[in-house]
Amino acid sequence: MSKKAIALFIIIAYAISFVYIWIFYNFYKYLPNKFVNLVLGLVMFGPTVAAFLSLRIVYKTSPKNALAHLGLRFDLRSILLGILTCFVMAVVYLPIIAIFIKLGFIKPHFENIKKLINTPIPWGLALLIGIVNGISITTIFALGEEIGWRGFLYKELSKYTNNLVILSIIIGIIWAFWHFPLLYLFKWTYPYLGLALRCAMFSIFCVLLTMVLLWLRMVSDSVLPCAIVHAFVNTYYVIFFIILGGGILGALGLPVFMDFLISFYVIKILLNKIEFFRLNGAK
Repeated sequence: MSKKAIALFIIIAYAISFVYIWIFYNFYKYLPNKFVNLVLGLVMFGPTVAAFLSLRIVYKTSPKNALAHLGLRFDLRSILLGILTCFVMAVVYLPIIAIFIKLGFIKPHFENIKKLINTPIPWGLALLIGIVNGISITTIFALGEEIGWRGFLYKELSKYTNNLVILSIIIGIIWAFWHFPLLYLFKWTYPYLGLALRCAMFSIFCVLLTMVLLWLRMVSDSVLPCAIVHAFVNTYYVIFFIILGGGILGALGLPVFMDFLISFYVIKILLNKIEFFRLNGAK
């Protein structure tokens, strides 16, 4: 039954993504600019719809009973764990970027900050406020994805293996190609690369990020910290992408891959030191 549920989930999630993005691509030009990102963001709830439908069709699970299966657990520890992880990832990323700039691999475009900010307050403070606001709003949308990928799909695949690396590769690649319409039609995330390399880079991005998110899911038994970090990634690194550019060595290339890996081990060390966060006693 689990294999049937997994297959059904992937089919529904992909169908929603491909159809919705195709419709959006053909009609978004008719939308007011302020609604474009909002309408596009609605596709992030597709995996949640797929998860609930799969549970209902395969296991006859009611929406109420599905909540625990999907990792919909809200508590202070999960929130703080998500915030701690965001802080670690932000701090680790900065010296990596500084090194890449120092070595000449990245040329900053600081003039692009003016395109982001039009405010009388200091730009640094404006960026911080923008990041916090972005995470707060985006977490709701990110939860729509996390309920599917790190909620349903993780729970079903964990019946076959609990190996974090294997699960990260499987879920990461499935997650990455769920974005294929965006990668193909909008040259998502890596616009300066060809389609094949763009898909390869984004797959690596998703696999490494999934390692971080799955670890949070395992130790918290909740998708909430995953959604917080997911929202942080969609906000924090995009700002650096605008300032530093893309490509293999750009803001979303090798520097962010290194950040995900280093942050993963830092979080593991911190969680083994701080009993408060070890909700499931994971090692």
